[in-house]
Amino acid sequence: MFSRTGHVVKFHYNCGRKSAHRFYEAEFALFHQLTAFSGTTKPYPKGEQRKKACLKSLTEVKLETIASLPSNPEAILLGIDYPDGTPMQRL
Repeated sequence: MFSRTGHVVKFHYNCGRKSAHRFYEAEFALFHQLTAFSGTTKPYPKGEQRKKACLKSLTEVKLETIASLPSNPEAILLGIDYPDGTPMQRL
């Protein structure tokens, strides 16, 4: 099944426009940065130290282009409010 899916993805990827490819790559790079938070903050004990680690990780996230998030695909992410970021994980 994966090989069929891979062929479909390659077909769509090769038939699209370069601007669509850049957007696709930038959006998934953002998803990777956001989901990597768990790995970088897990070593810190819950509480204030983990919250600080989450906020530090947030400052390392770079938004290359407008994007949407899988949790709310209808909304468009235009920027990140770094100083006001609130970790949504259990701290």
